[in-house]
Amino acid sequence: MRGLILAVSCWLALLQTAQAAIFGDDEARKKIADVQQQVQTQNQTLQSLDKRVAALEAAIKGQGMLDLLSQIDQLKQELRTVKGQQEVTVHDVESTQQRQNDLYIDVDGRLRKIESGAVAATPNPPTDVPNNTTAAASVAADTPSEAKDFEVAQTLLKTGKYKEAFEAFDKFLHTYTTSARVPEAQYSLGFAQFSLKNYKAAISTQQKVLKQFPDSAKAPDAAFNIANAQIQLADIESAKKTLRDLLAKYPNSEVTPSAKRRLAVLESIKTP
Repeated sequence: MRGLILAVSCWLALLQTAQAAIFGDDEARKKIADVQQQVQTQNQTLQSLDKRVAALEAAIKGQGMLDLLSQIDQLKQELRTVKGQQEVTVHDVESTQQRQNDLYIDVDGRLRKIESGAVAATPNPPTDVPNNTTAAASVAADTPSEAKDFEVAQTLLKTGKYKEAFEAFDKFLHTYTTSARVPEAQYSLGFAQFSLKNYKAAISTQQKVLKQFPDSAKAPDAAFNIANAQIQLADIESAKKTLRDLLAKYPNSEVTPSAKRRLAVLESIKTP
């Protein structure tokens, strides 16, 4: 821009010299004055344009910064919103977990009171823990190794070595797929999972017993174990349904009295 102004000034100077030679003094002075006025006007215009360009450049730069600051403020607001939502979600999860824990403690306490009274009145052993002495005598093993492997797994379960028992029953089921002991082994596998507090896996395993061996002597026990796992997960409504189905399908099973007592306790509790 300044280069243009300098070029115009030089051109006018040359023009003044040439005009002075052509016109007379008065006329030349008049022409020169007019040209000088035009040059001054043009210089002012150019200076004004130069200032406007500089102002526009500054405005563009300033506006870009303002846009950037605006975007940053918007992102900060969104971040605060997300953090607030996250805090609410965490609080809801913690509250739900606390309610489930309180509910389980209440249910467990009531069950213990009722069942301790029932045990004192009827000294029969609980049916939750598999007792396979009679079953083992009545089921003929295909091979000596099958009988041995099954008894080893049962001993581990009875002595509270649940992890080792789980592994032993899992191996048995993969090794002796056609054994008559499969329903009982499947149930014992689920019971080991329940004892290891792997309740969801226990439910899945016991559901296989009900689906594949519904007429097995262990089917009612499997259903009862499912209900107990659902109680541990604070899924009271599902536990009620499981117990009702058990009583409807297996009304004369050994586990029926315990299932009735447990269902009565659950139905006396108001779930949130």
